[in-house]
Amino acid sequence: MESNKKTVTSEDFDLLLQKARQGDADAQYRVAVCYDIGDIVKQDSALAVQWWEKAAEQGQPDAQRMLVEIYQGGIGAPQDPDRADHWFRQYYDGRKAAAEQGDMHAQADMTRIFLYGKYRKPDYAQAKYWYDRFVDQVKETDDKFQATDFGMRLDELKRTEEEASLDPEGKRARFRKMEADAGKGDPMAEFELADAYLYGRYVDADWRKAEYWYQKVSEHSESLPVDIRNRIFFMWGTINDLKQEEKWSNVNASLRKKEPEKQETETTPAAPVKTGRHYVDWTEILLEIGTVAAAFVFLRGVPLYNWTVEHHREISFLLKPLLQLVSIVIAVLGGGAALGLLLSFHPVLAFLGGIAGGIGGLVTVFCHDLPEVYRIAKTAVYAIAALAVLRIVITLLMSLRRR
Repeated sequence: MESNKKTVTSEDFDLLLQKARQGDADAQYRVAVCYDIGDIVKQDSALAVQWWEKAAEQGQPDAQRMLVEIYQGGIGAPQDPDRADHWFRQYYDGRKAAAEQGDMHAQADMTRIFLYGKYRKPDYAQAKYWYDRFVDQVKETDDKFQATDFGMRLDELKRTEEEASLDPEGKRARFRKMEADAGKGDPMAEFELADAYLYGRYVDADWRKAEYWYQKVSEHSESLPVDIRNRIFFMWGTINDLKQEEKWSNVNASLRKKEPEKQETETTPAAPVKTGRHYVDWTEILLEIGTVAAAFVFLRGVPLYNWTVEHHREISFLLKPLLQLVSIVIAVLGGGAALGLLLSFHPVLAFLGGIAGGIGGLVTVFCHDLPEVYRIAKTAVYAIAALAVLRIVITLLMSLRRR
């Protein structure tokens, strides 16, 4: 079982329990969550299920959904397909009624039901029906990330259903039409052709051809819907990953190539001797060493800043701001480099990680008088360094295999 509810204090729980005993369905749901994860009270799956049952009987949708998962998987209670089906029908009917009344969150739930196939077989037509109603309301809110995710998954489901419905000749005809339309400069056809080559739809996967059509559609993608433009953005990350994978595969293959076998001679009839060699990915190791070094550089920033504050009377007027500036730079660069290098396997993640790490370093220095902030940052940096060391060990162990 799982829950994304925030933890509560002892006083909060007492109030929740009081409301739950008075029949408040939302309070009953949250009390169940506390018993499920052992928050404030001792963990007790049986009590959690009892409170979820109480909340579900009053139509609380999250409780109904939890009971479906519990009785489907047998986690927290014995597996019971009939109970799971009962609560799914309750959940489905309640969410559908609320969605028809215009509840945006219920419309999102209905989209998930038909899109993800977790509780029933995926159905593109039904998922698209509820998605369109959800999107109409998302335009008025900030929940655009969910709409984008739905859009990408819908497009994937549509393509999967279309491809499954075609026989081999139909697939060939569909691909020929994509090629013809893309050759005429149709942006949607260019995108579909890039997608086909990237994921092996209708044709064998080929990232080079996918990259070619990706570049074509990128030149005039502004005419495409937002969800398609988002897919094009993510497409580049996948292409780049495949490109890097092939690059290193070729490098490794050339370095691991077996040495020529010794030729047999009349005077030495012994069997040929095959030799192998070890390949160590020094680039990966150097990156991880850099991550560890940056982590420990970061750890010197806050202590240096604190030292200037504690000894401000002993430091000259000009030296104090200089040392504080140096400590800020150390924290920002150390944090940014540590997280950026750790995520260097993907350029976008490395860039975002560098920014996040730099901001974290800056916040840590400015909150130097809050020990809890520094402890959290220190723990995170130690975790990053430990992960980098683990990756070094794994890389070295893998290099010991005979090629």
